Amino acid sequence: MNGYKKIVLFFSVQILLLLLLSSCGKIRGFESRLSDDSIRYIATAYNRGIENSFSDIKEIADSVSYHYDDNVLEYFKYFNGEISLETLNTKRLLIIKATEPYDPRIKNYIISAIQEFTNHSASNTMIDQYDEDIPTDPKQVSSKSEYSKFNPTIITSYEKREFLVDRVYKLIKNDYDSFGLFRSWYNEFYPGESFSDNDVRCFAKLLVDVAYTYVHSGISLPRLHSTSSDSYPEIIELSQIPVELLLAIAYQESRFFPGSYRAEIENENIYALSLGLTHILIDSDYLNFASENKDIGDNIKSNYTFGQISYYYLGNSLNSEELLSDVDLLMIRGAFLYSSTS
Repeated sequence: MNGYKKIVLFFSVQILLLLLLSSCGKIRGFESRLSDDSIRYIATAYNRGIENSFSDIKEIADSVSYHYDDNVLEYFKYFNGEISLETLNTKRLLIIKATEPYDPRIKNYIISAIQEFTNHSASNTMIDQYDEDIPTDPKQVSSKSEYSKFNPTIITSYEKREFLVDRVYKLIKNDYDSFGLFRSWYNEFYPGESFSDNDVRCFAKLLVDVAYTYVHSGISLPRLHSTSSDSYPEIIELSQIPVELLLAIAYQESRFFPGSYRAEIENENIYALSLGLTHILIDSDYLNFASENKDIGDNIKSNYTFGQISYYYLGNSLNSEELLSDVDLLMIRGAFLYSSTS
């Protein structure tokens, strides 16, 4: 993400809708497949931020030196059945580097946080730790019923399921067997633990089902606070996001490893993290150990994607974690909720 203010897919889609409205006079919706350029511009808006105009987004996406949008487009084509894994592997896609953003303190913080959720809901430890409902804060457990819209009943029967699960399964298995980035993350977090073929299949089902659920459950999120900015619509409808695009963004960002993160660094200071499956941007001062490290945060919580979405649509006070927290971004539910809201 390289320090840019990432926005969620909903707002990225809004940019596209405004373009369609101005050029066609009407919005046709997403019954048919989005054009290649539409996918590229949505991906670029997600990656580079809401502060850019559409002309800026288009210029960035069309630059020969920018590859994020091209990657997402190819992954979308793969999940949409337009290209095979073999064809995808022949593409010269920009490789995500695991070394530059890595910091063992953050890894240890994440490992410590997710260990609380080992409750044997799944046979594999990784799947077990990231499948929680949100909010995960124990103080909120008694009131979780009030936030059922955050945790819709997982849909496991739909037309695309078998195909999408197989696509995700093959991609993760290929990455794991070839010692790709997913395997690197997995070995860092779960040294000595295997990830069997059955584990890959179960994880693929969970990812696809949760992603599909969040964009097919009729979730509407009204804006909770007034603002003069046009960037925050009065209501968000998650159904405007194609599930294939949600999966493509997640794979580009994290290679589907839910504990994935990128440390956003400026002047040798980790000012923010891109966290979870979909790398939602959160100020590093939200980490409970930030104040103990001079090179993490500045004791001022900036209003990045996590803060914006939490405040305007999900119920947190400004720059707080009273309901939803950084740990919720690590959960599969949380990652897909925030990314399809952003």
